[in-house]
Amino acid sequence: MNGYRIDCRPHVIFQLFYGAGLLTAITVAPDISIHLRMDKQLVIFTYPEIWISAVIALIFTFLAMLPTIITLPNGLTRFRIINVMPTVPWISLCCIKFFNQISMYIFAIRHMNESNDSTPLIKALICYCIIFIMSIEIMLHWISIALMSTAGNVVLVLPKGK
Repeated sequence: MNGYRIDCRPHVIFQLFYGAGLLTAITVAPDISIHLRMDKQLVIFTYPEIWISAVIALIFTFLAMLPTIITLPNGLTRFRIINVMPTVPWISLCCIKFFNQISMYIFAIRHMNESNDSTPLIKALICYCIIFIMSIEIMLHWISIALMSTAGNVVLVLPKGK
């Protein structure tokens, strides 16, 4: 197959869906808008189209996992930066969306008045931060695999006994 080898083992497929799920959860976080009136303040949550975000997340996750899924020829993997470059769109979209949503959450929590309870927003913010920490773990995993993948060989950590 012209020097390419595609890895479609179950753990790779599960990792693909896990990464896509994390990125979808980060990009589909609600957009918060605050409407001010003279008598009260109203906070409205709108959600973007989830299926479009899920498809984009799946494409970016496949691209980020490229050094793990496909063994490239030696000529392309001579430089480690080429192995890391497929992860850049996933990481940048994740970080940009996270910091954008965090600023919106903090803005909404800060502008909630006494009549509105901000406890659900604070709990959602904590859950959102936990999801981002999980995405940092997978980012570091992909970067370490990409940096270890040199000379056309993909380094895989398999469970004991395989």
